[in-house]
Amino acid sequence: MAVPDYNVEGGERTVKTIKDAGGIAVLTRLTVANPQEIEALIKKVVETYGRLDQAFNNAGIEGQLVETPDCTMENWNRVIAINRTSVFVCMK
Repeated sequence: MAVPDYNVEGGERTVKTIKDAGGIAVLTRLTVANPQEIEALIKKVVETYGRLDQAFNNAGIEGQLVETPDCTMENWNRVIAINRTSVFVCMK
């Protein structure tokens, strides 16, 4: 099983949980806001395992909590990239 995660420490805990239950898991650091990293991961999964059976797209952030007039475009774009675009790219 491929375990992609931006948070290496959290990803390592997930891998350990899977292995402790008798499974096989490999951690890959991934930034879901980067479509090229997502596409490379999916390609690697298919090359390694022959296919992709299931995807659990569970990434999301709040971003900076400010009033709308004070929200920067950088903050907006990061939230949209992680919370929306990454799911689209993963499912595509």
